[in-house]
Amino acid sequence: DACTTDTCGADGCCVNTPLCTTAADCNDDDACTTDTCGADGCCINTPLCTTTEDCNDDDACTTDTCGADGCCVITPECVENIDCDDTNVCTTDTCGGDGCCTNDPIRCDDGDECTEDFCDPQLGCSSTPIDPPPAGCGGGAGCTPGFWKQPQHLEYWTNYVPNDLFDDVFGVTASMPDLTLLKALADGGGDETALGRHAVAALLNATSKGVAFGFFEDDVIALVQLAYLTGDFEPIKNQFELQNELGCTVDTSGGSGRSGGNRTPAIQIKRSLRD
Repeated sequence: DACTTDTCGADGCCVNTPLCTTAADCNDDDACTTDTCGADGCCINTPLCTTTEDCNDDDACTTDTCGADGCCVITPECVENIDCDDTNVCTTDTCGGDGCCTNDPIRCDDGDECTEDFCDPQLGCSSTPIDPPPAGCGGGAGCTPGFWKQPQHLEYWTNYVPNDLFDDVFGVTASMPDLTLLKALADGGGDETALGRHAVAALLNATSKGVAFGFFEDDVIALVQLAYLTGDFEPIKNQFELQNELGCTVDTSGGSGRSGGNRTPAIQIKRSLRD
């Protein structure tokens, strides 16, 4: 019987002693086993687990696995906030005391009643002018690309000249190499080309003393950069086009400076809260 220790007593009698009578007799000093004494006197050292299911602690905040040694490995989802990073700048990522991650959407508010606030997944908190602008929010005039490209109107350009490079002015990389502002105004076509036409017109409107334009110069540049970052040219082109076609009121005395009312820039890029 493998469950007994067999000896011969001094009296010549065989002594068959069970290996155990209590669970304590079976302690193998292994935290990964459950030690019991069977009815037959044999020790039973059972691994705590053989499959992952054996380790399920019914806690959504842990990953449960069965190790090669038969021990359950219970790993919390997080131990610090960085473990919860969902790569989305529009959320605040937090590791709770229970080891669970929470990714709460951030609230964007630039305090400007003239803008609609939103969170861009790449840029973070941003805003665009309300269209049409409420009373007191500026806007109301704009000259078309067709106006600004005319030779007789080049003298009304302010802060920029026709041969300035589009990429240098807007801080982007256009698909058309060595594209000048004047050529961007003159080129026909849709998508990126259409954005180029209306972006240059919007820039000239924003810097013209005689145009109460709906965007500031910085607004226009930031919106163009956003369009190139996302690759979605049409929505921003549409914003510029709407303002560019409100009616031309160029001050033929030239001049410089901004107009269009007192409001904050249309795009306000804020640091991610995790920075």
